[in-house]
Amino acid sequence: MNGKNDIESFVNKLVEHIGNEKVFNCVMEKTKEYRGDWDRAARNIIGEVVKKLFSEFFPDIEVRKAVKVEGDKRRMPRRPTEFFGSYGQYPDICIEEPKKVAIELDHAGKGVGSRFKMALAKASFNFLSGDWEYSIVLFHNHGEKSLKSCLNNQTEKKILNFYQEKLHTKIYLFE
Repeated sequence: MNGKNDIESFVNKLVEHIGNEKVFNCVMEKTKEYRGDWDRAARNIIGEVVKKLFSEFFPDIEVRKAVKVEGDKRRMPRRPTEFFGSYGQYPDICIEEPKKVAIELDHAGKGVGSRFKMALAKASFNFLSGDWEYSIVLFHNHGEKSLKSCLNNQTEKKILNFYQEKLHTKIYLFE
């Protein structure tokens, strides 16, 4: 197992599965049950998807030890590095093996462009802190204004490429 390529394949499969299976539609339905708590619904549903796919991709690694989901009654693996006067951030979902990957979940109904930028910037702190080797954001836009066409502009491509190459941070948009 070479680690980086395996993780890239895993993330690609995860993103494909979330899109094909319309997982964020399930999150929106569960949000109603959780009285508007999108974060909790997303962590529960997507956390289970991550665990299931992880066990398929990495059968030799114990899922219980390698994958943690915020709020699932098991402690996160370690306290984040302190910076800017507070502890860093705990990702919504983290993978400890074969590479350290932080998975952030975010969304917007209104102000999608601002929320998208903030999610990308916030996720990069996972890598910059030294706590994680890679950081990904699964971003759900459930507003009326699409963001997809904006991601093809030259400036946006340049920024996204910088984040991916220099900050090991990538954001995936689901609309």
